[in-house]
Amino acid sequence: MASSSAKYSIFRGIIVVLVVISIGFAVMSPLSSSGQVVKKAAMVMDASIDDIGWGTSHNQGLQALREKFGYEIALSEQVPPAQWETATRDYAELGYDYVIMAGAQFTDLIIKVAPDYPETTFIVVTAVPPLNNPYPSNMVGLDIINEQSSYLAGVLAGGMTKTNKIGIVAGINYPNVIRWNEAFKL
Repeated sequence: MASSSAKYSIFRGIIVVLVVISIGFAVMSPLSSSGQVVKKAAMVMDASIDDIGWGTSHNQGLQALREKFGYEIALSEQVPPAQWETATRDYAELGYDYVIMAGAQFTDLIIKVAPDYPETTFIVVTAVPPLNNPYPSNMVGLDIINEQSSYLAGVLAGGMTKTNKIGIVAGINYPNVIRWNEAFKL
């Protein structure tokens, strides 16, 4: 039987795949059999595709673009912060239609880079919107509203505890992660 953290990882993976596929339906046009130019999508992430979590889920979504919609895809994983901008600009320079950034940590970078490549659409997963500045017109910020599932995980944990204590091990200090943690505590 799978542990609750494994079940949550599977659930999170399904959500990420559905988000990327939804983008495919809403924003990206699939390959047609009439010889339409193949769309190209690349992803930059600081995670590994083998982490059985965030990176794995994002890679599954990227692979779905290739398998379900005929996209040419590229992936840069485990990219250190000093190389984020170079990797992003390289994909835009190579003519990728979509450059997907796997995490809120890329938000400020894409706000800076996107205006230089108006023909490329930059998608930032869990982007944190700037307070006084709109995103560039070719940037899409996705918010997966993970606090809803986190609240349910907290309810489940509260119902299972035998000590009246529960805990959460969560990610970095970004607004969406803070919402996730606070919802779990509720």
